[in-house]
Amino acid sequence: MKIYIEAGSFYGQRSGVGRFGISLVQELTKLRPKDDFVLFSFLRPGRHVAIDFKELKNQRVKYIRWFPGRLFSLMMRLGISLPLEIFGLEEADVVIFPNFISWASASQKRRVAVVHDLSFLYYPNFINSKNLRYLNVQLTKSIRRSAKIVAVSEATKDDLIKNYGVGSDKISVVHNAIDHSIFNPMAAKKTFAVKKRFGIPEKYILFAGNIEPRKNIVGLLTAYAETFSQHRLPLVLVGGKGWKDEQIEITLKKYSDLPIIRLGFVQDSDLAPIYAGASVFVFPSFYEGFGIPPLEAMACGCPVICSGVSSLPEIVGDAALLVDPRNNQEISEAIIKLVNNRKLQEKLIKSGYVQSRKFTWGNSALKFSKIIDEL
Repeated sequence: MKIYIEAGSFYGQRSGVGRFGISLVQELTKLRPKDDFVLFSFLRPGRHVAIDFKELKNQRVKYIRWFPGRLFSLMMRLGISLPLEIFGLEEADVVIFPNFISWASASQKRRVAVVHDLSFLYYPNFINSKNLRYLNVQLTKSIRRSAKIVAVSEATKDDLIKNYGVGSDKISVVHNAIDHSIFNPMAAKKTFAVKKRFGIPEKYILFAGNIEPRKNIVGLLTAYAETFSQHRLPLVLVGGKGWKDEQIEITLKKYSDLPIIRLGFVQDSDLAPIYAGASVFVFPSFYEGFGIPPLEAMACGCPVICSGVSSLPEIVGDAALLVDPRNNQEISEAIIKLVNNRKLQEKLIKSGYVQSRKFTWGNSALKFSKIIDEL
């Protein structure tokens, strides 16, 4: 069988979407050694893919060299869809699109589109305007022309049924996961070395995620400032610059006298020790289609506070303190409760480790492999 996978999201700084696709490729090629995997994308000079495809035996990369990727993106945003066959992809038995939107096809190809969240519907004011237009124009078409929709959580599946009227039998849930070979409890010596290199003190409160409004960083900063006198711990922010972050920057300036440390984007190999060395991880996002950072923190032995909305209760189970992201007082109280209660920390660390082990890329690839066989 020839399985084609659209790999445009695999390039550059690894996002949640890219992480899902890359991890899936790595596991599916092991599960299905007799199948041929073709990763296709437009040629992107100067941009490097986030994995070394040479390590994968039964796959190859196919670049679309003759058609400009930017022109294709513009056409998609305008609602103009070119069929797969134009780009020489007619040999595929199954075509997987890990980044929301499946392309058109002149024939009834077996296309699978992965939908990660519907944040653009619930919080359009938090989304980059270009992405908002693109998703509004293309997602309905993509759902209609895909043989199967994969949602990364039960919550996202429910959102699809509610907002697009998709039949439940057309949607399969394949959870995101984490790399347990990277994210796991580790020796204090290793965490100390990484913290020293980044200038992080011994004890701290941690947030990790894109610096964007949907993550409710303004609420986190406000709650942190209100509680600082009761714990005196610095706040470490890990994450690349997002969009529409003007209010976040204003709030950071407002609290510039507090020990807030911004690290920007951090590679996973360094992020894991930063999780492991934190006193508390706080993730008060307004909406998540899945929510990988709380699981990563749990796997590294860090107690977690996160929002009790969208997919997050499904993902963290009873292994985290859940808060209302719109209630800063509730976030403040949870921080103080957890920072000052060692028994509660130990309980959440133990249950968090067990919960995180439920989410492995091997398990997710098995579920996806069954979808391929069904098609």
